[in-house]
Amino acid sequence: ALAMMRDFFATLKVEMADVNIKQALLPKNSRRIDNRWGTAPGFTAKGQRCQFYFMPGVPYEMKQMMNTFVLADLQHQFKIEQPRLITFRSMGMGESDIQQAVNSLNIASDIRVSFRAGMPENELKLLFPRSYTMEQIQYYIDEVNSALRGTVFAVDGLDKSVRNLPDCVDQLMAENHLSLGLIETLSQGDISRQCQTDWLLQSTVYPKVFDLMSTFGCEQQETNETVAVDIAKKAHQDSMANLSLVQLHKKVNENTVAVFTAVVNDQRCISSSKDVWGRPLRQQTVASALAFNLLRKFIQES
Repeated sequence: ALAMMRDFFATLKVEMADVNIKQALLPKNSRRIDNRWGTAPGFTAKGQRCQFYFMPGVPYEMKQMMNTFVLADLQHQFKIEQPRLITFRSMGMGESDIQQAVNSLNIASDIRVSFRAGMPENELKLLFPRSYTMEQIQYYIDEVNSALRGTVFAVDGLDKSVRNLPDCVDQLMAENHLSLGLIETLSQGDISRQCQTDWLLQSTVYPKVFDLMSTFGCEQQETNETVAVDIAKKAHQDSMANLSLVQLHKKVNENTVAVFTAVVNDQRCISSSKDVWGRPLRQQTVASALAFNLLRKFIQES
């Protein structure tokens, strides 16, 4: 250690002061960690059942020593098999329903199951020991997908990662070279805000549903799912986009609105109706998620 320190000072053409010698004094039975980026070496030693690593506090030196020695030494001394985490991202099924569906499956006791409830998305996580083969993991993925009845929009931990529902739709739109024309009401621009400009060709927000229905000659009709489909078809006729999405809503009571969503292209159409409760911000958030989820289903089922 002392020789390396003298060599380091020599490269700088600086005489090493005697006060630096104490930096080369290492504990008995320790191993030296060479420091090629500074003066003081590090060392590693065992204490009881622990392995300790000591390095200079200079961030740059510590980082280099960590990357070149410590991490490799840890891997050599401790044979740790990384488990594989599979995350199911779903929407349209509550946490208790997900848990009940999973409990009905015969999942091996060495697979850890956990849940993460969110709004409006939920996550189910399966942590597999490293000994599981991909064939075994795929078996459980298929079992869970079947139990959750089509509510899973992404499975993380395999070939690609999906951050959330809008990210899932973004990947599907890009992969299929699709574009979208959008009309929204309750969400007040929250849907378009989460879309990518690469594929969102048209976006219109109507603060009042009546104004939207008047624009498309539906002001005399009751606001419902059928009208949402009719407006989506009419809007699509004048759109340059591959797909058109329209979302309407009507008040049910003080805390609840009915949300009607429709997605169409030149060949087919799908739609949905859903009562959404809560404060206005929650209603807007859920309405946006309902739109993205229906768009996701439309693409995946095409």
